[in-house]
Amino acid sequence: MIAALPLRADGGPARLLPAEILWDGDEPLRPGGHATVTARVSDDHADAYLDAGERFALWSGGEVGHGTIYRRVFTDYGPS
Repeated sequence: MIAALPLRADGGPARLLPAEILWDGDEPLRPGGHATVTARVSDDHADAYLDAGERFALWSGGEVGHGTIYRRVFTDYGPS
């Protein structure tokens, strides 16, 4: 499934970064649940805010989920 939510970077000053969230499965993410997701971040400066080991929040007018960055992958278009 795919959802478009901004990520809120916890490292340094808070910054909302536009992201596309992808995960395996047909069920939506649920509060209190656990899931491994991939976030494609479309911000030219995302690498300054997101690094492996950093915490982040999924944001939709308030925190709707949170996690820790496991790894970063760079593409021809920048970090994802």
